[in-house]
Amino acid sequence: MAGVAAGPVVEWLRRRTPTGARLAVVAVAVVGLFVADPVPAGSSPLRVSCAPGTVPVLVAGGSRVVRVRRDARGRARCAPAKVTSLPAPGPAGGAQLGRVADSLATALRIDPAVRARLERRLGRRRVARLLDVGLSSWRSRVAVAAAARTAGRRGRAAGRQTETFSKDGVSVTLGFGLDEVSAGGKLGYTAGATVDGSISREGLEKLGGDTAKGLPKELRGAKLSVDLRFEDLPSACPDGAGVVAGTLRASGLIRVTVTTTGGDSSVTAEAEVEASYRGKVGDDARWKTIDDVDVRTRFSLGATGRGTETWRARRTGSGFGREAITDAKDGAATRQAIERDAGQLAPGRGGIWGPQGGINWSRGASLWDLRSVANVKGLIATSVANYLLTLAAVEYVRKATLPRLEKHWYDDEACLKLDAAAADRTISPGGTTTITARDARAADGTPVPASLSASGEASVAPDQAALPAAGSAAFTLTAPAARPVKAAWKVVALSRAGKRTVTGTLMDRSRYRVTLALAGTATLATHDASADLAGVLLAEPQDGTPQRWTASGPVSWSNIVFTPKIPCTYGDPVAGGVWTVTITDVPPEQIQLTWTVDEATRVNASAFCPPSAVIPDQVGPRPIAVAPTTFTLPAAGGTRQLTGTYAGGEGSFSSDGTLKVEPETG
Repeated sequence: MAGVAAGPVVEWLRRRTPTGARLAVVAVAVVGLFVADPVPAGSSPLRVSCAPGTVPVLVAGGSRVVRVRRDARGRARCAPAKVTSLPAPGPAGGAQLGRVADSLATALRIDPAVRARLERRLGRRRVARLLDVGLSSWRSRVAVAAAARTAGRRGRAAGRQTETFSKDGVSVTLGFGLDEVSAGGKLGYTAGATVDGSISREGLEKLGGDTAKGLPKELRGAKLSVDLRFEDLPSACPDGAGVVAGTLRASGLIRVTVTTTGGDSSVTAEAEVEASYRGKVGDDARWKTIDDVDVRTRFSLGATGRGTETWRARRTGSGFGREAITDAKDGAATRQAIERDAGQLAPGRGGIWGPQGGINWSRGASLWDLRSVANVKGLIATSVANYLLTLAAVEYVRKATLPRLEKHWYDDEACLKLDAAAADRTISPGGTTTITARDARAADGTPVPASLSASGEASVAPDQAALPAAGSAAFTLTAPAARPVKAAWKVVALSRAGKRTVTGTLMDRSRYRVTLALAGTATLATHDASADLAGVLLAEPQDGTPQRWTASGPVSWSNIVFTPKIPCTYGDPVAGGVWTVTITDVPPEQIQLTWTVDEATRVNASAFCPPSAVIPDQVGPRPIAVAPTTFTLPAAGGTRQLTGTYAGGEGSFSSDGTLKVEPETG
């Protein structure tokens, strides 16, 4: 159960709060207990003073009279809002849109007189059910839920999902959209939901149930419109100071329009929440605190024939840690966690403002004018709602936003930049080389200090080092004593800008000698041909991980023979081509080799046919469909058999041979 208390009336409020009520709705349950009657003369002073961040404790007495709670000395009591629990924040867009809808419910309760205009025309039950259609029905619809699940599972935009349903004079179209953003230095998502409904007179009658009073004769129907928006687009990476900044933005609007023979009248409620913050990352690349929290809320109410009233509030705070309120194991632990977070709020900053004045807490003790009870009630409701939304925003950042970002900069290593390389490309058995790490940089390019840890085969010394900003650190890698040598190394950097791992492998193989030998034939209608193809490449090591060797060069052809099947002779053969080899190290003791030939790898000849015809480009052998082109061998080398046949419009071709790999050590 979520609950709110203001001063000594905690239990009284709890007994009047429905079980399972949502956060923002419960926040203004306090206001629902206050009545609109003015404070009688003599029951309390017309003004009371409260410390910054606190509100007067009002209680309802007999005969629906509002009075100020006082202590034994007769002094007015003031207290901050107190929260007894919070709903667990969910990372899905649908859950956050639900919080926005709850804020609209809050706006509708700040001034009961606005909602009362609807209730006088439609009846209290009809209004409650009509608002439920706009604020709650969409949450459980199949299309919306499916869209949210699809986006969460696939990790990309779900797109716009819509669904329309009609029943008993109520026609509603629901819309839901979710777009994940991972560009422009941002990492988060935006979500939106809309509800557009049309309710006939018959539909309104059925919404009231059997016991509801009849509708006025002039009433024809009603229209309902809801628009909800949520945005969570923080910086994807910490800056050079270890700060990741973000702003949560939520907005909602609900409008109910009643159509009569005399015209339309409407009631509109709007809610806006903007919560900015700065997450602080420690030198171990884990986020530590949520600082500079600034939560601003705005609730607006308007109706036909009545001006729009706006209620605003602001709270700030810093130093919120990783421990979440919603992780508490029981009620007592939850209350302690809430008190802990509440202690991080700055009581002397921010304030609350309504249509008839407000309170700026930065000016010190505030005077509350009790002659305008409606304004006092609205200010208290706004203050309580802002207080709850502030705690909820911090909890969301703590449980959803920062874990998502930390995975990006820590687990995915997508932010910190680090240069690290070995001084040599090869290493002999038992030999040594220097591994140098340098220039750790935040995603924004700012040099940052980092703590380094190093490991390798057979050993790396030292195993830890401090890397100053814009500086370097050196490690000595000692290779294993046995051949073939494979000395793998790894350097891990942790800093306030993220985590980065750089790896490499050194071997005693300075290069590989690769020898290709193929015997090819070609069978055509006019002639047969045969030739031998050969190639030798020295694959040189390349920078990067995993270790790679590459080479490219010409092939050679020999033993070229063309045998005619027609009264012609063949001569002037033309042969050539280029082949390429790429060798990649495959732990623990293998290599993967890929070889290719270009289109020019072939033999052609000219046909000389009497009396004087010369026909060039007569097709001869070519390595078509020879396989395998990619295979593995031991790191110490080896030989692989190659073969291939192809039959097409020109004729048939076949090749057989070997590819031999030999390491050359240094």
